[in-house]
Amino acid sequence: MAACAGGAGLGIDPVQSETGNYCVDQAKSILQETFGPDTKITQAKMMSGYGQWSLWVRSNVSKDWIVFHPTGMYKDSICTTTAYISAPKILSTMWGYGDAADPVAKGTRPGPSSAESR
Repeated sequence: MAACAGGAGLGIDPVQSETGNYCVDQAKSILQETFGPDTKITQAKMMSGYGQWSLWVRSNVSKDWIVFHPTGMYKDSICTTTAYISAPKILSTMWGYGDAADPVAKGTRPGPSSAESR
């Protein structure tokens, strides 16, 4: 029964979130992997409609929005529900508006090094 109580009695601490939103934390990590460790999120908001949601962020990389979408049909509450063991990693698609479109398209991507992809 303790397993159903969110780790109560099991000595498992919740995973800490820097921002209080695991999806914003993941977006920051993706942006830092793409544009460098000094990248910061200056504004973030969850947008939803038609049963879908996305995370819209502004950063010090551009003045326009960068948009992230989840990998599947997750409810947006997954981003703020206390996580145990590990934080959810569900963002899969990133694209940018206006002046954010070009940096997003040209940014370095995590994955194989350029030497490996030649």
